[in-house]
Amino acid sequence: MKNLKYLFLSLALGLLSCESELEKTYDELGNIPSPVRTDLKYTLVDADYAAIDGTSKTDDYEKFKGIPSEEDAIAKLPAVILSRLVRVEGAIAVITYNLYKPNTLTSSTTYTVTTADYTSQGGNISRFGNFSNETEVGNFLKSKYPAATKGTGVKLTYKIFSGGVQTLTNTFVLNSNNVWEATYTLVAADYTALGESFTNFSDKTVAENRIAIYLKSTLMPYANAGDTKSVIFTYTYRDGSNARKYEDILVKYQYDGAKWAAIPALTTQTSNFKYKSGVWVSNNVIKYAFASADYTNAAVGLAGVADLADEVSNLTSFGNFNRTAADTAWNTDEMLQALNVVLKKNFPTTEVGQEYLVSVSVYNGSPSIETFAVVLTASGSYVYFVQ
Repeated sequence: MKNLKYLFLSLALGLLSCESELEKTYDELGNIPSPVRTDLKYTLVDADYAAIDGTSKTDDYEKFKGIPSEEDAIAKLPAVILSRLVRVEGAIAVITYNLYKPNTLTSSTTYTVTTADYTSQGGNISRFGNFSNETEVGNFLKSKYPAATKGTGVKLTYKIFSGGVQTLTNTFVLNSNNVWEATYTLVAADYTALGESFTNFSDKTVAENRIAIYLKSTLMPYANAGDTKSVIFTYTYRDGSNARKYEDILVKYQYDGAKWAAIPALTTQTSNFKYKSGVWVSNNVIKYAFASADYTNAAVGLAGVADLADEVSNLTSFGNFNRTAADTAWNTDEMLQALNVVLKKNFPTTEVGQEYLVSVSVYNGSPSIETFAVVLTASGSYVYFVQ
């Protein structure tokens, strides 16, 4: 019996020694490529949003249970959330979270641009005393209100040149991407056209649905798929004391090629990460939808290509890509040329290997959306890839 005890003790010591040697071996090997290709999946919970920014005094992540942009998620998630996952070289993590796009005004002010303001902007703005486009207006607001927070609105009266100098009054809102965005504010005539007796709505759902129809029929009848527009309307209700209250509501709409629809304030988003050389890095395909200006830029960029004269002429006339069998139709190779023009112009610093899913408005017997998957190669050009 005593001999058996010694035998078991020897075996135990041997196993401990083996375990120690294994740990030493793994330490020396470092990160080992994972033979398992199953993605790690995780969905953020309330506590995760609170942990994203522990230094913030007004933690929007915790307050809204969401992240304001995919770019912000890519920057913040690796350090806070992905540290909880198994870290194996080559592992893929699929993280699901709420994407928060606020649709209310947090504050608003009224301002009229002065002569001194135009002068302070320099260049042609100073020379002519007016803006030339909304981008210049946005840059002015950025310099005028450097401490503005997301959701801040400015009802701005300004001069702009569009075939002639006009004086306009529009409300600009600092959106979730910290960009001053031009909006459309409903006026008395709009409320009448929308079937309201007063200059407000008492039902938000009714307002959103009617405005969507109104955008297509009246405000923006010639929109292209992917276009967006933010609209401000007045909402009225009675509070707990039965007192009448009024609130300005901002709703952002997007056109899908057939109809306008309100973009929900809170949507579900998924981002992919890969564990590489000891850190989690973005493994995302960038999704991009052509804006109105992109169709113009594609036509201008390819105007000198003789074989595309008919296609470019059609694109210029209709603002979308003809994908029928007609002489003016764009084939797959020609579409790639157009995608190259736009992506190189819009994203000049893209790194080799970055993949894009590009959605464009097409006509194939009826208006629709077509999506193309491309990747930037070492040659500096985009080519198609299979997902």
